[in-house]
Amino acid sequence: MRVGLSGIVFCERIFFPKKISAPQSAPNNFLVFIKSSFGEVFVVLPMLYFLKKHRPNIYITFVFNDSAVYNAIAQVAAYKDVLQSLGQVVVGLHAFIWKVLMKSHQSEPLYMLTCDNGIETLQRMALTYFAHPVPIFFHHAYALHINDDQNKKQDLHRAYIIGSCVLANNRDDKLHYRAMCFEEKNIFFTGAQGYRDEWLAKIVCHNPFKTLSEYRKIVFIPIRPPHILYLTESNYQRQLEGLGQAAGQFRDYLFVIKMHPRQNIDLKLHQLTQSHANIIIRDESTLELAAHADLTLSFWSSAILDSLAVNTPAVEFHYHEVMHSQLVVSHNGKLESLYVNQGFCSSISSLEELLDVLARFDVNSNFKIRKENFDDFFGLKISGSILAKVFDDIYIEYTMSNKRSISIERSRFFRELLKTLLYGLMPNYFFSKFSYLWRGIRRSKN
Repeated sequence: MRVGLSGIVFCERIFFPKKISAPQSAPNNFLVFIKSSFGEVFVVLPMLYFLKKHRPNIYITFVFNDSAVYNAIAQVAAYKDVLQSLGQVVVGLHAFIWKVLMKSHQSEPLYMLTCDNGIETLQRMALTYFAHPVPIFFHHAYALHINDDQNKKQDLHRAYIIGSCVLANNRDDKLHYRAMCFEEKNIFFTGAQGYRDEWLAKIVCHNPFKTLSEYRKIVFIPIRPPHILYLTESNYQRQLEGLGQAAGQFRDYLFVIKMHPRQNIDLKLHQLTQSHANIIIRDESTLELAAHADLTLSFWSSAILDSLAVNTPAVEFHYHEVMHSQLVVSHNGKLESLYVNQGFCSSISSLEELLDVLARFDVNSNFKIRKENFDDFFGLKISGSILAKVFDDIYIEYTMSNKRSISIERSRFFRELLKTLLYGLMPNYFFSKFSYLWRGIRRSKN
């Protein structure tokens, strides 16, 4: 009986919302959606940690779409402890409805944070249910982005909410989000809070190589799978072959591979680890692996930035063959990554260069830490008080400028819900006839 009554109450709140005036003060509640990756937690968790240190009265609810993502994060004790200290964690659609929507006051304003790949079902439900949500987008990694028009979204009104706000992890992100049609006034610089020393000291607390003291040097190698743009199959095979030759020549070096989160071990990689005792695969966090390595040898990834954050030199070992949105053309006409272009690392592409780097990286001044502009570029001096001011500004800007955006989003949600109900209740034949008739009626009105 209780479930049935709750269902009625839920439908009443959704379809017959009361008119509630906007509150004057900024919200204390945060609803954070984690869609599909560890990287989302990596970005948003330290930001909220420092914000709560400054404003202890805020309460945060983390909503995980995928239980596998939550289980992976919960295995890391430091992340799990911070998650639990900040608020509650719910996993999946049913838990979101019964533990969040049904137990929340519809009139309470809240910040709704989600990844910048657009809004999905759970976010639409929250936008429809709550009277005063403030949608905020963030990127799922501290990666660099190119700043021209080729990154424009094909339909901003479908991917985002009109006038929504976005958080910039670095100073160039503002240019990137402007190219994606976000207004200047809706882009807020919060920096890479996950690179602050206090946060790193909290989560980089384990040495994964403590029992491997027989090796003179440790080389951390974050890799990625082949891709039609980012890494061709032939280049991938060449990189692994070069790594195998390097391991054979430098037997007193330990080469530690970390695979991309969406990568599975393939035959070539398996053969490589079987053939060389000093090549291993580990799955600890990138920051932990980089912090205890002597050098990061990246197959082109944002792990270069993680390495600089923990004061480990980084070199990009990659041959860029196909132009894509995260490459630029250098002054000599070659393709190069934004990491190299910004001066955060040097780049090599041949086996000869790789062997040379491994032979002399510890004495060559070219591979000193390139952090002169790193801290400023990523806003590492942004404190909890500044973050609090940023969120206050977001609330003021959004509530002042976007009176119609949520009602538009609710209308879109209702249309999709009605279509789903009709499709489930009506046979396919009648549904297609109904759709044809409805389109005809709309055309006649136009």
